[in-house]
Amino acid sequence: MELLKTNLIIDQKYKPSLDLSYIDYFNRAMVFAQTNYQDNIDKVSKTHFHKLSPTRFFEEYVWSICCVHSDPMSASKLFPPLSKELKLYYNSFWDLNAFPKSEELIIKLSKLIDNDKKLHAIIDTALIVNKGIKLYGWEFYRNNFLNTPIKLTAMPMLDLIEATHLSRNIGSSSEVIRNMRIHKLAVHWRFENTKELCESIQKSVPMQLKIIDLILHYAVSTFE
Repeated sequence: MELLKTNLIIDQKYKPSLDLSYIDYFNRAMVFAQTNYQDNIDKVSKTHFHKLSPTRFFEEYVWSICCVHSDPMSASKLFPPLSKELKLYYNSFWDLNAFPKSEELIIKLSKLIDNDKKLHAIIDTALIVNKGIKLYGWEFYRNNFLNTPIKLTAMPMLDLIEATHLSRNIGSSSEVIRNMRIHKLAVHWRFENTKELCESIQKSVPMQLKIIDLILHYAVSTFE
């Protein structure tokens, strides 16, 4: 997930600017991201699909739902209190017979989420994952039902764009995410798309494409 923070450390003399070359822009963006978001950069870079737990999958799914039709800062404010209320669901992935009653959680969650579709998507997906683990065991269920963006679109409220984003965050894909703000950067520097921009940066900076993409996301969310 790409949670945004509010109390950022910004060196005004070293801010990314569109007046720079794309490499200089990225170098400044990298310093900014490493200063403020190193914990999440490490988390994303070390996420491996074959080690993914059901709790981590559900967290990333909930983050994806928070982002649907919402700006990144609004989603970032919603997710932490929402995640606290979902602990009973997290527990149900390990104690499969302890699935909480939906009625009780709907009352709590509705105080945080004012969108019924998002609310029921989260509850329905928790039940889907619980039943999937019961039927197949977590490893088989993960490796055969959650391993591609197309398969993830079976989850409530996920279209292919959101499923691709989720797939990247759970480690089953290294695809560069479609982001209109980053796309505008790419066009500004005469690249066809975001992937071309990230691949060109990668030739100078030996990082995973998804980390380059993530660093650019943090930069454009703050400075553009």
